[in-house]
Order: sequence, then C-alpha cells, then structure tokens
Amino acid sequence: MNYLFEVNHFYSWLATHPLSPHAQALWNLLMSIDNKAGWPVEFSVPTASLAASLSVSRTQLTRC
Repeated sequence: MNYLFEVNHFYSWLATHPLSPHAQALWNLLMSIDNKAGWPVEFSVPTASLAASLSVSRTQLTRC
C-alpha cells in the first residue's frame, strides 16, 4: 500500500463526500495504526483504545 497515495486520495474524496471531523480523525488513526503494523491485510484494535486515542466516547466512535 502506498500511504501517501491513500492520504491524497482520501482528501480528494472528501471534496464530494463530507465526513465529520471525528470520522476523519478515525480514518487517519486507523491508517497510522495499519502503517505502523506493516500493512497487514487485516488488523484489529480495541474499541476502547480507539476511543481513548480520539478522546471520544464509544458512542461517538460508533457514529464515526
């Protein structure tokens, strides 16, 4: 996977597909985690960990 391509494509996509700031932050966090893991086909992250990293509740995270 090409990280820079994905980031650029995501921000181009946002021009016609608006997302909340929390949803954008979640996408960026997941991309960062996947990148650090070496781009495995699948990975998992505890919901509580994602919510804490984004400073949101689990309910807010689910909405993202």
